[in-house]
Amino acid sequence: MSAADHNSLEKSGFPAPTPSARSEEELVAQQASDKALVRKIDRRLVPILSALYLVNFLCRSNIGNAKTFGLLTDLHVSNELYPHALAAFYYPYVASQIPSNTVLKRWRPKCWLPLICFCWGICQIFMCFVKTYNELWGARVVLGALEGGLFPGVSLYITLWYPKRECGFRGAVFFSAATVAGAFSGLLARLFSLMDGLGGMAGWQWIWIMEGIIAVLVAVLAFFILEDYPDTAKFLTADERARVVQRLAEDNEGLSSEWKSHFAWSAPKDIKIWLQAIVFFCVLTPTYGLSLFMPTIIANMGYTSGIANLLTVPPFVFGCIICCLGGWYSDRFNTRFAPLVAFFSTAIVGFIFLITSNEVAAQYIGTFLAAAGIYSTVPISSMWAGNNMGGKTKRTVGIGMTICFGNMGGVVCSYLFPAADSPRFFMGYGVMIGLCCVGIICCAILRLYMEKQNSLRDAEDARLGRVWDAKTMTEYKDMGDHAPFFRYKL
Repeated sequence: MSAADHNSLEKSGFPAPTPSARSEEELVAQQASDKALVRKIDRRLVPILSALYLVNFLCRSNIGNAKTFGLLTDLHVSNELYPHALAAFYYPYVASQIPSNTVLKRWRPKCWLPLICFCWGICQIFMCFVKTYNELWGARVVLGALEGGLFPGVSLYITLWYPKRECGFRGAVFFSAATVAGAFSGLLARLFSLMDGLGGMAGWQWIWIMEGIIAVLVAVLAFFILEDYPDTAKFLTADERARVVQRLAEDNEGLSSEWKSHFAWSAPKDIKIWLQAIVFFCVLTPTYGLSLFMPTIIANMGYTSGIANLLTVPPFVFGCIICCLGGWYSDRFNTRFAPLVAFFSTAIVGFIFLITSNEVAAQYIGTFLAAAGIYSTVPISSMWAGNNMGGKTKRTVGIGMTICFGNMGGVVCSYLFPAADSPRFFMGYGVMIGLCCVGIICCAILRLYMEKQNSLRDAEDARLGRVWDAKTMTEYKDMGDHAPFFRYKL
């Protein structure tokens, strides 16, 4: 298996293999058996993977909650230095992703994913002892390095268990944990802040201690629940293990899965991948912005710190629901462009409410629309990118480019909401609106190009009378998404 398949692995338009001479009854029975098998895997893996990402997102973004409970005052950190502490997380976060996946492929996923979660949980706990800005900055660097491996690691891990056509909705459920983390973050911050003064610790210190402990507990639980690979999974029977391996082998039919340098170099030369990377940057910058600054945004509507943290919960819960529905819709109707544009547009409307209205109710409604719109674009945009990169090697490099470039949005968003711009944050909202517009434009360019290429290839097949099957595709297997049988997913 390769990291290339990512969480976006889903059927990329390859012609389906010709069925064997099995009876229709046997096929129906096999489909029912496969559905039951997938549900069994879902019950085992999806909840714990989502829990890992929940605490991953919780620990990276709870600095925003800590800020509203006196972090800057206690550490004597100015509002001008605070964005630098936020940005410090994202440089090592991006840099650690590829090395972490290299370790994951060489070692046991069952051990590696829980281990990095355990380590960042310990780091989060000890962050309560920081006394100066420099210590805070250094702790954020370490936290970023430890957290960076989870998202790409789980994205790879999912591809070890599910065919491409089944990864989309699982990816949406997995990422929806980020919105749940946003909701939990406000609730937990309010709850743990009530421990202010206990043991001589401030409320923000208890937030970090308790949420670090939660991460450690999830890591321990994950170690006992996760399995390494389908062919060694103890919770599956021997027949089930064999069937999972068979389904994955069937799913990889079509393009070459070999690692060759020219496959890897084809990714940086492909303008489509750079456009997808720009789209992902336009997605993640507002996503991280809302995650880090939602408590501050709501507090500047005139609420106290405690109430502001509680009021972050409903927008994130709403965003979680819409994110899952969006992933289901995208898979159900086999489309990526339409829901992406719809969700970008929803986010734009939300940010317009925030930037133009003086009414608190309208601004609060804006947070719902912004969260639902921008969070829902993340799984769909990543799926769309992976669907349209032909071949495992190119997809490995291309997805890596997309994720790394997109995550640099975390650095940018750290500087978009300076205290001097409160309470309206015109610059922050304006940049987010602009990025959503750029995202829509890039999506439209990609859609027009891919639709044109699909039409040209359909016409050429009709002219030559070509019918694709496993045998005829072999001749073109090294051409990636330039292969005449490849069809882009729109």
